[in-house]
Amino acid sequence: MSSSFEKIRKFPRDTFFTSDLLLGDYSLINTKDKPGIREFDTVTDMDNAIIYGINSTVFPGDALFILGGFCADPSPGTIASYLDRLRCKNIYLIRGQLEYDHYKQSTFINSKQGLVGTKFITDLFEFVGDYYEIEVMSQRIILSRYPSRFWNGMEEGSWQLHGFTKGKADDYTYSHMYPVGTASCDIACTQLDVSVDNMYKITDERTRSYMPFSFSDLDLLMDGRQNIILNGECN
Repeated sequence: MSSSFEKIRKFPRDTFFTSDLLLGDYSLINTKDKPGIREFDTVTDMDNAIIYGINSTVFPGDALFILGGFCADPSPGTIASYLDRLRCKNIYLIRGQLEYDHYKQSTFINSKQGLVGTKFITDLFEFVGDYYEIEVMSQRIILSRYPSRFWNGMEEGSWQLHGFTKGKADDYTYSHMYPVGTASCDIACTQLDVSVDNMYKITDERTRSYMPFSFSDLDLLMDGRQNIILNGECN
């Protein structure tokens, strides 16, 4: 398993993207005592819905990219228990803050104790890193946890996919600066937040809630965004 930058790899059309699953995170559930962004009665219900969304879409031989925020407790044991429930086994992780903090802590503890061969999260995925460039059906795709104002190949039509952002991080995403329908620059059409909560918001199909984005989904979406620009329907 690799945890460093690799040359651009070509992936088949059956490649999927998601982020911010945050499995096991009770704080996301909307209750009468506290607001939340997900409508579930229990964490178990939430986890089951997200796992079902992935398993009903991604087959064992497909590739799945998770752009950070896999689960609330990013310890290897917890991650492994969730991965065992996913039928796809070709899973690539772009580290988010949760994974990065745990990785640093684990490395420090085991280095201090002089342990060798401890199972880190890098052992559980096909790839773990902060950045990845891939190509699907001749389309270059830049993958990172956070959005960038500039990315490799942006002027040649490459896509940048990233996870959920809030606060000051929004200042660095064109998809925030120029939302669909009001864009004044083509770049806005090739950058997307692929967080699991964004699928329903973008497709307006409740049956697709908590499903990852397929390459085909993104291809149609990006093409639709470009048509908005070409037809002069934006400012």
